[in-house]
Amino acid sequence: MTTSTLDASTSLDGDDIDSWEGSGKFFRSLATNMVAILSIALNTLSLLVLRRSPTCFGETTKLIIIAMSIMDLSTGVQIILMENLSTWSRLPDVWSGYCKLAYPSMAFIQLSSTMFVVTLSIDRLIIITRPLRYPLIVTKTKLKLVLLLCLIPPSIVAYAVRGSYFFTKTRYCRMYLIASEYPLMFLVSILFLIAILITTYVNAKLFLIASRMKKQIAPAPEVSKGNIPSISVHFSTSVGHSKRVDKVKGQPGDLKALRTVLIITMALYIGWFPFFVRVVHNFVTLQKSSRIFEFFGFFAGYNCSWFNPVVYLLMNTSFRREALLIFKRQLS
Repeated sequence: MTTSTLDASTSLDGDDIDSWEGSGKFFRSLATNMVAILSIALNTLSLLVLRRSPTCFGETTKLIIIAMSIMDLSTGVQIILMENLSTWSRLPDVWSGYCKLAYPSMAFIQLSSTMFVVTLSIDRLIIITRPLRYPLIVTKTKLKLVLLLCLIPPSIVAYAVRGSYFFTKTRYCRMYLIASEYPLMFLVSILFLIAILITTYVNAKLFLIASRMKKQIAPAPEVSKGNIPSISVHFSTSVGHSKRVDKVKGQPGDLKALRTVLIITMALYIGWFPFFVRVVHNFVTLQKSSRIFEFFGFFAGYNCSWFNPVVYLLMNTSFRREALLIFKRQLS
């Protein structure tokens, strides 16, 4: 397939028209619906556990986890609606505004979830490096404000892509930016690049801290509640000097908390990397990418929506215990 520059007057040739037919159409529908069902089921479970067992995470950290779960649950709902309408209905053919609604909503949900992961990483860094000041630095009121601010960049992106050029003869909303949207999208791209760099820096520090904690942790009884217990800190004092943190000596629960954040962040990076490559390609060159690669980019990213609850189940004893209790109540 050759690539060509697109503009608003581009007409679609046979290669551009949606060709998901037969077994390919069935496979796409099956794969996306499985991801959607997993996302809805696991994130609903996550919200139920957080409601019934507030001690699974710290009081403030729980707010971030709830926000992430809501966005991931929304991803599952959006996948079911958008993919099934695109695959099996005539709505994309008869309603010209379908893609202008579906694509911005997807952008808002996915980018909001990404911003919440950035917030979670910074939250973990503060609680590990500033354990005594953490209750003053991170309060519920401040965190709610931060979470609201995290919604601003995704809202700008959703508004920007709403006016972008969409293929009108393909029901899967293949989006390419028109020239008039370049300045705004370039600015937003810079902001998200900064967010990615901050997240990478924070998680690199968390990785180094986790490595040191692994060497320092001595055998200790299992923490009964939550995977984020209080952190024991060694202080060194001397005459004429104020107290300072000399060394962080974590407990096994602290190390699990750091590993949880690192795993979630790495999964986010890996899952959305193909989509990021595709967007950069379209943004810089205004050239077409194959529909197979476009689907793979979306599909890999969508899988991040059900992965987080699985990490909580594996890494958090209290979360896993409460989840099992919920299953037992439903079965009894």
